[in-house]
Amino acid sequence: MIKDSLLHRSQRVKINNEFSAWHSVSGIPQCSVLGPLLFVIFINDLPDTCSDFAEIFLFADDAKIVKKHFRSAENSAVLQRSCDKLFQWSNQWLLRLNVEKCKVLSIGLKNTTDFMHYLGDDD
Repeated sequence: MIKDSLLHRSQRVKINNEFSAWHSVSGIPQCSVLGPLLFVIFINDLPDTCSDFAEIFLFADDAKIVKKHFRSAENSAVLQRSCDKLFQWSNQWLLRLNVEKCKVLSIGLKNTTDFMHYLGDDD
């Protein structure tokens, strides 16, 4: 049943009264009931990937990595390892992260930029 809804699909576009040619499409249609369920199954192992280093919270297609961080190089390295594991997981499953949209939020009395965290290459 799931296979039937994902394979051998085609679509075309209508502009005014003109139709384009039919084209094969793959993947999960947007706004489908099946889409969110398959996405949750697809990312089911993500929390286990980072759990050794930090907590990860998932909501829809968003993830937050949380680590209590007391401005030490050791704690910073632990958070960076979690970021690295997340990035490796995303590449392994071909779920590319938009690194430009990923942000670090530090909450504290004396926040500094002594420890920089990154996803992917740090250039």
